[in-house]
Amino acid sequence: MSRMRFEPVKSNPKAALWSMMGLVILLALVLVGVIVYSAWGGATLSYALTESGVEIVYGPSHVHIPREEITGVQVYERLSGGRRLFGTALPRLRQGLWSFNETGRITLYASTTDGMVVIETAGGRWGITPEVPRAFAEALETGATGQYPPRGRENPAGMVAMLLVPLFIVGLSFALIFPYFRIAGRLRYELARDGLLIHGGSRPIKIPYREITGVEVKEPQGRPWKVFGVGLPGFYWGDFSWRALGPKLQLYATSLRPLVVISRGRRTVGISPRDPEAFVAELKRRLESAGR
Repeated sequence: MSRMRFEPVKSNPKAALWSMMGLVILLALVLVGVIVYSAWGGATLSYALTESGVEIVYGPSHVHIPREEITGVQVYERLSGGRRLFGTALPRLRQGLWSFNETGRITLYASTTDGMVVIETAGGRWGITPEVPRAFAEALETGATGQYPPRGRENPAGMVAMLLVPLFIVGLSFALIFPYFRIAGRLRYELARDGLLIHGGSRPIKIPYREITGVEVKEPQGRPWKVFGVGLPGFYWGDFSWRALGPKLQLYATSLRPLVVISRGRRTVGISPRDPEAFVAELKRRLESAGR
């Protein structure tokens, strides 16, 4: 019998793949921004008492707490029940919105949660960690001014090294996703002399006629769950689970409906030839010729 090739249902899978890659890059850029902001903040964190109030420098952020708005100041040697609500939590850097048993919600610009100066205002609480916390609290209460470095400043070199993390994520994503661009552009179904060949990868996937126990066109309800591979609008390649078709499902398709469903022992294969009825008719003819 001669070979017959069938094109898949037309789709634009590369657009979906590029969208996925774009999302990965966007998330990586957000992560880079967070790391840069934290590195900058940790390297420049400082406190000052001026005649008008408390000044906190954290990278590009400059916080001013007017003296007349301060309703209380207290030093806590140790806080308990720390919970980060939003912000940074690194060995020598605590920034953002946190919550502690002793303070409730509090905004931190600190290097640790021990020896913390808590400044209360009508609008909320602020937590900082000057090198000598009680000296800072006394100076604030007496109206003194001065510069107060933080305790144990974060090492910016370590933060900058963290920039390798998003770069690794982008590189790994390209390595995992890029091969599917090639597969999406080459996806074809071929009925050969002794089996079905699914083209796309570096080597075609072969399903011998002797292993096929059934084939039909279906309109399955619901959506498949990806186990391993890619599942995007217009491109499904890999292992899936779909209640309508069974747990051990392999999809090599550009469309989910209609779907040519091939039973292969305990496994099920789903493909999407452009003319499913013609494909099924020809496959059944070959299966009959092979004595199936």
